[in-house]
Amino acid sequence: MNIKGIKLVTGEEVIADFSMLPDNRIQLKNPVQIRVMPPKLTGAQPSVGFVPFPTFSDQAMNSTVLVEPLHVVYTYDPAEEITFNYNQTFGSGIITPSKRLITE
Repeated sequence: MNIKGIKLVTGEEVIADFSMLPDNRIQLKNPVQIRVMPPKLTGAQPSVGFVPFPTFSDQAMNSTVLVEPLHVVYTYDPAEEITFNYNQTFGSGIITPSKRLITE
């Protein structure tokens, strides 16, 4: 998987398995929006969550969306924690640690 963050001209930030098609369109597999969720308790930190993209799609998650490059402001490599959570949601079911835990 090639997990990327995409900022769209509409202001939406999407995380997806990103690939370029031969016709130069961008294919987003299993896209989700990143949303900051308000804290549940006073004084607590806000959290980050995933929301289906497109929001009102019949398929919601587990879909493929095609995007024209002119609708993309920029792409980026998401923070390690975001990628980890995304892979837990859409990955193969095998969770691999992102850092080496045992050193020689």
